[in-house]
This record gives sequence, structure tokens and C-alpha cells, in this order.
Amino acid sequence: MPSTDLSQMALGSRFHFLSLLLLCVSALCASNPEGGASKREPKIIETNKTADAELDKALTINCTAQFRKRKLPFQLIYWLANGTFVENQYPDGRVTEGKVQERKPKSDKIIILQRALHFKSVKETDYDLTFICVVQDPSGFDKKEIRLRKIPPSTKDDKSKVAPDTAEKHPTP
Repeated sequence: MPSTDLSQMALGSRFHFLSLLLLCVSALCASNPEGGASKREPKIIETNKTADAELDKALTINCTAQFRKRKLPFQLIYWLANGTFVENQYPDGRVTEGKVQERKPKSDKIIILQRALHFKSVKETDYDLTFICVVQDPSGFDKKEIRLRKIPPSTKDDKSKVAPDTAEKHPTP
């Protein structure tokens, strides 16, 4: 097996381990005696459950999440494709996750993180998949599913699109 495959597997295994560890810690630390979700859990700020996608065109979907600021920051934001890590679903790199970006919140008690999912070229098989944005911290997790909706070819030469799937406003806790 080539060394790049081993390094990708090791990276995926470490990431999977960290995600599972964080989920276990979340389950132990985030119990809410009043029932329901804790107000301190991370929350995905999103408006749409579908993203318009044109066949054979580039597309970017953003996931934006709000976290409560903590002394020891440990927040995860990542994408899954049909319940699989994106790099495993798309080993050719046609679909990749962007870097985690921090956005300026209106409150100093929260952190806003954003991560994009980039499609170099949308293919027919992508319309059948469910893309899930997952956010986690020690207080809990949130997830949102997004499906691609096929739209007819545009008459413009615009080769890329950013899906309007994230809210621009950021509620304060």
C-alpha cells in the first residue's frame, strides 16, 4: 500500500477516535436534568436543508456553528457524506472539506466557526447522497443534513456557486 494511503488512514483513524472520545465525554458531561437539549450545546446556524447544484459545476456549501466559549476550547466541525468521512467517500479528492474558519461573533461569550464543503464538479451520484454537518464540543453535539437539488444548466459561463445555506445573522445566547 502506498505511504499516502497509510497516512490518510492514520489521519482518518485519529480523527474518528477523537470524535468518538468527544462524543463519550459529551454524553457524560452534558446531561440536562430538566430534559431536552442543553442551552450550552453547540448549535448549527442554518436556513436550508437543500442546496441547489448544477451538474458538472463547482459548488461550495458552508456550515456555520455557534459554540459557548470555554476555558479549554475543544470544538469540532466536520462534514460526512452518507455517514462516512468525506475523504473516505471521495478518495479522488473531488469533494473536500475546507479549513475551519473563525468568524467574529456579536457576543464575547460565544465562538462562531465555519467549515465549507467544496465540490470541484457536481456529479449525478452526488444527488443521491446526504451530506451531514456535525459539530461537537464537551457539552454535546448538533448535526444538520443537506441534500443537493439538481437544477437545470445555467446560460451563464459561471463555473462555480456558493450555496446560500447558512444564515448571516448570529443569535446571541
